[in-house]
Amino acid sequence: MFLRKAAVVASFFIITPLLLFSSVFLYAFRNSQLQTKNFFISLDNKNANVAYAALPSTTEAFDAGVIAGDVRVEKIKNFFNTYNSLLANYADLIVQNADKYGLDYRLLPSIAMQESIGCKKVHAGTNNCFGWGIYTHKITSFNSYEDSINTISKLMAQNYINKGLNTPEEIGPKYNPGNVNDWISKINFFMDKIQNQSIVAYLTNP
Repeated sequence: MFLRKAAVVASFFIITPLLLFSSVFLYAFRNSQLQTKNFFISLDNKNANVAYAALPSTTEAFDAGVIAGDVRVEKIKNFFNTYNSLLANYADLIVQNADKYGLDYRLLPSIAMQESIGCKKVHAGTNNCFGWGIYTHKITSFNSYEDSINTISKLMAQNYINKGLNTPEEIGPKYNPGNVNDWISKINFFMDKIQNQSIVAYLTNP
């Protein structure tokens, strides 16, 4: 009888601490998971406070460093990188000018793809990737790619947007009257492709 009571008491003092320890450990582990979990989202809001992180390859460790920014810039970069276009380096400038002059941020990149395959086919020394002011006996040149983006963004606002010509269907007959239907179709195709660029991001604290 004494041995049975001793066994029960011993079991109580051994099993109870183990159960308590297990409960605390599981609670702490679950809480840690909830605190560190990243919520991945696809955003298209220029004011969204997000941070971008490239997904790691199978041979690389994940880099915890992230860069806060505008999702539109990332979409344009991804779009141009798909075509190995140097204009990926000017994504920030394109978005800045779009905001400054009230342009759809996808418009100039789409025109660049239609007119020069993202600057792959341009007249030497013109820095004109957008087919702007190029006629049979006239070729408009710019001092640099930055100059062309700044100038054409401003002129697009003055000559098109401010006159109520906002969509490819409205812009096309004036921008490229010689091949308007094909031009409109291609611009819409590229604009949709930019819109649908998949950007991986996770929320950051405001």
